Amino acid sequence: MGALADEEGRAMTTVTKLDVHDVTGSDGVARIQSTLKATDGVGDVIVEIRGGGTARVTVLSHDSLDAEDLARVLRDARFDVDGTSTTADAVAAEAAEQSGARQAAHDEAAHTS
Repeated sequence: MGALADEEGRAMTTVTKLDVHDVTGSDGVARIQSTLKATDGVGDVIVEIRGGGTARVTVLSHDSLDAEDLARVLRDARFDVDGTSTTADAVAAEAAEQSGARQAAHDEAAHTS
């Protein structure tokens, strides 16, 4: 099972990211995860604590979720959310983003062989 698949192996193709402030330690991470996982449509929640108590929260889902609705859920749980983004069909978007680098590596390998 990959990061973009649920427990049954079905692809979760929508990625929603939220920037959350004042998150420190595992208690905050656990609160964010349990709060969002209780929301309809949420498949998985990944929390990455960054410097200064800011966390990047990544929500994986099968269907597109309203980022502002997710932010409101976290605000209701007393988290400070600043900034959201949603990428539908994230697997295709990631492949397109990486295609240039893959082509450059291929071209370089072809010229050095």
